[in-house]
Amino acid sequence: MKRNTIVCKIGTAVLTRKSKKADKLDLNVLNDLAEEISKTMEDFKAKIVLVSSGAIGSGKAKIQLNSGPENTVDQAYASVGQSVLMSKYQDAFNAADPKRTVAQLLLTSAELQRTKEEKYAENLINYLLDNKIVPIVNANDAIDLSELLKSDNDNLAQELAIQIRANLLILLTNVEGFYEGDDLISQISYTQLDEDYIKKHIKTKSHSGRGGMDSKLLAARKAAEKGIPTYIVNGKDPGNLSAIIRGEAIGTKITTK
Repeated sequence: MKRNTIVCKIGTAVLTRKSKKADKLDLNVLNDLAEEISKTMEDFKAKIVLVSSGAIGSGKAKIQLNSGPENTVDQAYASVGQSVLMSKYQDAFNAADPKRTVAQLLLTSAELQRTKEEKYAENLINYLLDNKIVPIVNANDAIDLSELLKSDNDNLAQELAIQIRANLLILLTNVEGFYEGDDLISQISYTQLDEDYIKKHIKTKSHSGRGGMDSKLLAARKAAEKGIPTYIVNGKDPGNLSAIIRGEAIGTKITTK
């Protein structure tokens, strides 16, 4: 299973651990992921783009703000937390490989729908990848209120994967994959994932993030429609990334046929 360009989305539930006041970044998970990503880039010559949640949670763990205008508080947390998140990512990747550099990109779904901005983003990401820099993308929650209110990074990840013509989309979450009842579904075609099917089988959203399994399946369906196979796997086990590239059957694979 040869893969070159991979978009890997890391959810808030993967990056954080429970705390009394606010969920905190789980630095052990972050460090393990950075090491696995760096190793995968070297061993498989993979080019990996990260789409990372966690800015608002990082901001809440850093500082406690007073109440304010509707949505402004979360925007403030996002603006504080984004710098915290990027600092921890840089530390983690430096520990994994002292030569490894990360770059921050704050995008919105609307920008990826505009031809000129889409091309700018694609050119920049490809340039960073060619220079072995890890692009770390997040929704621009601090500025774009529409992103804060209704978007999630699962959708942003699939849009980005399509725009840069990625070979693979991996959605890392805190469960093993998509379940029907107690049964883990190892493989499913995107053609089965219509809205009625998703509503029937998915009833809950993520506690710590904005997305849930429904948003992951919708994102996977859109990516697979464009020829990009997608995996939903447990991100708490960083070895899953290289296992996917080796062709091992883990998590849930959404196929393009």
